[in-house]
Amino acid sequence: MKVTTDLQGPNGRLVLITCFNADAPTSGYATRVLQMVESYAARGFTVCVLRFVPIAHRARSWREILLKRGASRVFEWIAPPVSRYELGRRLAVWWGRPLAFALRLRLRPAVVQAEGHEAAAVTLLRTAHALQVADLHGAVPEETEYRRREQGLAAAQATRWFHRQEARALGVCDAYLVVSDDMISHLRSKLGSLAFHHKAFVLDVKSSPSFTHAAVRVNRQDYGIADDETVIVYSGGVQAYQRIPAIASFVATLAKHVKQVRFVVFTADPGAARQQLGALASAAGTIIASVPPAELHAHLRIADFGIIFRDDHVINRVASPTKIWEYLLSGLHVICNRAAGNAAESAGALDAAIVVDPHPAPADWPHIARAVEAVMRERRSGPDTVATAARRYLQQEGGWDSRFDAWLTHVHRALADRHGASPETSS
Repeated sequence: MKVTTDLQGPNGRLVLITCFNADAPTSGYATRVLQMVESYAARGFTVCVLRFVPIAHRARSWREILLKRGASRVFEWIAPPVSRYELGRRLAVWWGRPLAFALRLRLRPAVVQAEGHEAAAVTLLRTAHALQVADLHGAVPEETEYRRREQGLAAAQATRWFHRQEARALGVCDAYLVVSDDMISHLRSKLGSLAFHHKAFVLDVKSSPSFTHAAVRVNRQDYGIADDETVIVYSGGVQAYQRIPAIASFVATLAKHVKQVRFVVFTADPGAARQQLGALASAAGTIIASVPPAELHAHLRIADFGIIFRDDHVINRVASPTKIWEYLLSGLHVICNRAAGNAAESAGALDAAIVVDPHPAPADWPHIARAVEAVMRERRSGPDTVATAARRYLQQEGGWDSRFDAWLTHVHRALADRHGASPETSS
């Protein structure tokens, strides 16, 4: 079934995507936004992006990469930071709402899609002609609590605003997106009927086809790595919940049990990664680098394993980390712990997972070493096995494109519910 791109409204093919974020364009948040832009544009929609940028003097523009991915217009406006204090959060919303409302009046979009809780607070209205979508980037109120506890700060008042805005967004939107069924269960247990679970749609994080279309070729010799070395890569941000020091410590200990282990970190902020790792950053065999997002697939392919550890917390249990399918589509086996979102499930479906405790007992290390060595023997006899299995799995089970088409059907149904009509589709 092919979903038509015509939606009701003054401009039935225009989608306005709104963001409130100062992340680098390589972050998981940005990856999600870029996939949305690319997918809507590829299906004939005109996509405009409104991005409010707090801490603008330190943030990188997304304009160039958004335009490359298919956005027709990009508006980046300076905004106050979403402060740790209630008043600061209110000021950020009051600042942004008139600007967002003015742009909505000017563009008259058919769909307004807010990426994240802050964007939803600023740009989703209680009454609107456009179809309103909230794309929830995880359990943000709980994530805020987690981060404040990690910083030794009181959590309750800082996150009350996020809890209220989450409930408001679910109430005013016509549909909302989550990345896992566990997120829907979390919202239902937390909000009951106010979770409006009938509005929910699971669009989990799987790399779009463009991820594997790297224009460059990279080999191990470019990094001074020999073919017979075992290479473990971490790719992602440097936030505390990413647990980079625990990952580096695990790899350093593994190197005492497995010969010729190299650790590679690809991140947008190498300096911050080195600061977090301390002495481990200068350990023999460790490489820390930043690579362009469009080239990440080519660089990941120098490795044998991708690694991810997360704390056992709700923010991770409801997650679908972007890096999992980036690792798998790049042909890597995955080393993970049970708390790392759906990592064990996704990689395990391809028989490509080694599930470990981030801090193994001494008696567990020989078993882990044997598992790694067994995988290395498999990889030398079939180096493309995981990548081939990943592509086949997505074709059979539904990758990003098929899920996005299903999402458009959901959008049409939501529009039909609003207008009391049948959703328009064509064969």
